[in-house]
Amino acid sequence: MKAHFSPLLAVGSIVFSLTNVLPAQDLAITSFAIANGGGKSTGNGFTLRGTIGQPEKAPSTGGTLKVKGGFWSGIVVVQTPGAPIIQLSPAGSNVILSWDANATGYRLQVTPLLRSNATWTDEGTTPILEDGRRRVTVSATGGMRYYRLRKP
Repeated sequence: MKAHFSPLLAVGSIVFSLTNVLPAQDLAITSFAIANGGGKSTGNGFTLRGTIGQPEKAPSTGGTLKVKGGFWSGIVVVQTPGAPIIQLSPAGSNVILSWDANATGYRLQVTPLLRSNATWTDEGTTPILEDGRRRVTVSATGGMRYYRLRKP
């Protein structure tokens, strides 16, 4: 009787042999964050891409830009070309929006929806001058809001 060679049986034997001799690796996830993410935001020549499961060990940096991981409030700053840069600072359930005090004639404006035909309105709070900055405190609750500085 003639023996038949079976390629499938030979491959199966090799795989079985290898799985018995390869040691398991010690891998561990020591920290993680499940956060809302995914998609792309684009504006003023910049693109920000986010994904669920993106590492959050340190801020992402490049040139003069830095992106820190974490949860974002419902407050977003929109940079108007030529306007001073607005900084965000958390303050309990509020956010402090501030910009250089030397930048005069600008109005802080707000809109609930960011789109090409957005309706921007003056925020209405008079900025306080403090430590060389103009500051406005707004609530961090109440849904998404987008802020910008604009010179009329």
